[in-house]
Amino acid sequence: MERRRKIAETNQDVIYALRPGVAEGVIPERDVITALVRATSRKHEIPYQDAYDCSSIAEELIKEVMDSSFISAKQKLEYCDSLKTLMSAEAEEPASATEERLEVIRGSRIGTVMATFLAGISAVMTGVAFLITASSGGNSGSQLTSLVLPTLVVSAVPILMIGVWYLARMRRSTDRSIGPGSGSSTTSSSQ
Repeated sequence: MERRRKIAETNQDVIYALRPGVAEGVIPERDVITALVRATSRKHEIPYQDAYDCSSIAEELIKEVMDSSFISAKQKLEYCDSLKTLMSAEAEEPASATEERLEVIRGSRIGTVMATFLAGISAVMTGVAFLITASSGGNSGSQLTSLVLPTLVVSAVPILMIGVWYLARMRRSTDRSIGPGSGSSTTSSSQ
């Protein structure tokens, strides 16, 4: 889990470093980008082979350009054409590398969502424990328990169901973002 987080942070740092240049129409050479990836990988203490290669970086930047509603269609085309030069000279990466990157992305997102849901459930359970402890001074404790326990179940079940639904939706969207022909077996079945 820690390794996946470090890889995701490395990739984000590289994209953030290159993004301003794209807006100005300045795309560094492949060897400069490779040096940036290697240095950022060292900073995050991961092997540079685990980080994005030039083609993947270009794909991520193209996606950001295309997703922007503040750029005209003509400018988007120009930016994308300049970014395509990073992709052309590099051979396609093996499907296993694409799958590994998909797992890193999925793992970091799922970890964040699960932590949020765990915090929510913990807060509900803490509140219930407090109410039970505070009211255990007399006979009202058993009455409170009979009211709080069903309330806890009723509130925890929807939280869990929303969490499972959200994780399934996130997994489908991550699988689709890889695209067809990438070696991902779940891509074709989820579209």
